[in-house]
Amino acid sequence: MTWFLLLGGAFTAWLVVVVPLQREILDNDLTLVYIGARIGLEHGWSHIYALDLQHQLFTQLRPSAVFNDGERFLSPPPVAWLVAPLTVFGAAGVIYVWLAASLIALVAAWWIAAPGDGRTRLLWLIFALAWYPVQYSIGLAQPDVIVLLAAIASSATRLSVPWTLALTITARPTPSLACSARKSSSGASGGVYGRSAA
Repeated sequence: MTWFLLLGGAFTAWLVVVVPLQREILDNDLTLVYIGARIGLEHGWSHIYALDLQHQLFTQLRPSAVFNDGERFLSPPPVAWLVAPLTVFGAAGVIYVWLAASLIALVAAWWIAAPGDGRTRLLWLIFALAWYPVQYSIGLAQPDVIVLLAAIASSATRLSVPWTLALTITARPTPSLACSARKSSSGASGGVYGRSAA
């Protein structure tokens, strides 16, 4: 099973993450957040949803792409605030930093929450890296894995976590992650939290 996960995960990662990013590094969701952050820094945070400014910066970054309804920054402002310090790396640099942070967050979440020991724990990491939804999220440079780490870390440390729920809803209003944050804030244990709650 381990070899199947490794080979299948590597093949899927090649198709879902590597190939699209090699084709065009800025064809992902984080580029739109970068646009919002740049507009906020250069024109003021009250202008981050100005379509004329978004269109202008989008055209500079991706001249061959069409600026349409799916290529606009629509996320809440805290997402742009989170990316704002990274804008010093440039658009492509932000993507690379984010991808590295996402992989580190996934490994950290595994380290905190994976049940078992030895080979069993390693299988959980391989499974997480091979899982298509995780690869898809990483390939689009979405914040899902980073938000997941925040939820798991808050559960493991038994912190009062209204901030985790707020981060989850703000960064990525995904039902599965919202449920994770809700579980961690209520102190629920078991499942992915089984090891850390002990």
